[in-house]
Amino acid sequence: MPKSNQQWRPARAPNLAKRSRRCAPAAGLVLALTLALFVPAVSAQMYRWVDQNGVTVYSERPPADTEATAIRTQPGPSAEDTRRAQERIRTLVEQDLDKREEAARQAEESRKGAENQAARQANCQAARTNLEIIQNLGAKRLRTPDGEYRQVPDAERVKLADEARKQIQENCN
Repeated sequence: MPKSNQQWRPARAPNLAKRSRRCAPAAGLVLALTLALFVPAVSAQMYRWVDQNGVTVYSERPPADTEATAIRTQPGPSAEDTRRAQERIRTLVEQDLDKREEAARQAEESRKGAENQAARQANCQAARTNLEIIQNLGAKRLRTPDGEYRQVPDAERVKLADEARKQIQENCN
């Protein structure tokens, strides 16, 4: 079947308004990962010490009356790492949406193919029935689509039989 009614779509411009109903879980995932990547890096010095009650304390400021140990902290991701992670997530979401659209398109094509096959089978059966009626008509009268009965001359009967055979050949293969 020709695909003339297919609309042109830019290569990498997803229609987010159309997709928003289907991609709510994916959008939530993107939002959560983006927020996790934007957590500011803690660059302040951290200290650890044990207070007079024997409790280990962690703080950004050392105590005035007790000796504290400086702790080295891990910095958060860089802005470039964050940007790359966001782009990876965006790409994965787009690929997932594209796969879903392709699956929906294939399901629609399959449904249309099944409908076409059912219509061909119905047309095939009707053409075979018509051919059988025409061949067995003899001197009987034929009922026309407008409800009247009339005699069918031999030349017209041959023409109707040929037309029925042609329909059988088109629809019954």
